Amino acid sequence: AKVWATAIDGMVDVPGAQKLSSPDGVLYLAPVPSNATPLPTAWPRLFAKGVVFSLTASDPMGRVMPPAQNRDANQKLEEDIRAMRRPCTPRAWWRSFGFNAQEGWREDGFSIAFATEERAYALVQVMRLAEKYNQAAIYMYRYEEGALMRHVLWVDPSKQMTG
Repeated sequence: AKVWATAIDGMVDVPGAQKLSSPDGVLYLAPVPSNATPLPTAWPRLFAKGVVFSLTASDPMGRVMPPAQNRDANQKLEEDIRAMRRPCTPRAWWRSFGFNAQEGWREDGFSIAFATEERAYALVQVMRLAEKYNQAAIYMYRYEEGALMRHVLWVDPSKQMTG
């Protein structure tokens, strides 16, 4: 499970996040120790007033796949995201990627924003996508008590201990 806890996320062209993003439009999010005091940050409305899920179709269940196969799987995931409708429709979605420079891996994927009141329905939809693409877990971002929190949501609980 450590691989999930230490990964850094890059989110590309996040609506409303220009001031927090790098010059090339990437918003980087990295975990901090639980005892750290978060810096005051004006988070984009999609984070501050909603919930954001991040997922990929790459490397199902942690098995490294050829780049072309990962691109094809993510293309299909993008089509599924574009088709998302009721019971809840995403407020926005964008390309994202997770990586760990020390471990030498990167997985491209997507982040999907929903209104807070749609969180329960959205979670069901996103978890179904993660299951469809054989993913072990997804991330959920929520603004809680003055900080943006990243939660690992396990699609496959057996991966939680081996992760």
